[in-house]
Amino acid sequence: MMGRKILCSRCGKVVEIGHDCPNKPKDTRKKTQLQNTRWQRIRDEVRRRDGCCKLCWAEGVYNKGDEVHHIIPREVDDSDENIYNADNCIYLCCYHHHLVHSEGWQKYKKQLEQLIHE
Repeated sequence: MMGRKILCSRCGKVVEIGHDCPNKPKDTRKKTQLQNTRWQRIRDEVRRRDGCCKLCWAEGVYNKGDEVHHIIPREVDDSDENIYNADNCIYLCCYHHHLVHSEGWQKYKKQLEQLIHE
């Protein structure tokens, strides 16, 4: 049985999910940032603001959130203004978080930005 295929947003090739793209930038700050108390405050603020998975809520379903997602990924913009900005973050369940990552952040950017302001 073959794995599910996607289009890699970095190299443009059709690849299996989990593909380790050679064009992926090395994010050496990521681990430090996610352990940072400043990030923990932003994450808690987003959880309180959203209260549940915002994509489930938009579909008329309540589902608890699991992960705070950066609308514009750290890999695209690793500035502190992007990473530590609650308006660039949204609370999602695991299913929707993985869906956004597998289908590409660009596809969901506008919808996610609208959802955080509802």
